[in-house]
Amino acid sequence: MIKLTILGVGCHRHQMMRNNLLDALKAFHFQVCLEEIFEVEEFIHYAISGTPSLLINDQLVIENRVPGIPELQRILRRHLKKAPLELKKTSL
Repeated sequence: MIKLTILGVGCHRHQMMRNNLLDALKAFHFQVCLEEIFEVEEFIHYAISGTPSLLINDQLVIENRVPGIPELQRILRRHLKKAPLELKKTSL
């Protein structure tokens, strides 16, 4: 599972980032965990220069801007290739 984290204060740009990300995810068939962090005090832990920002698996990939849907799809595709496969054990 890929962990996505949006850092922002809930402003218009933050909402655009979330909406673009949700639209970009429609092209994929994998599970994600989406977290949004709104507390400015928490941003310090991520050493970002501005919001909105996007982390994938705790790695900063976008900061202080709102990427378009095609760019987000390229970024997600790149990180999907790096993500380890989760194998589920089944009994017969």
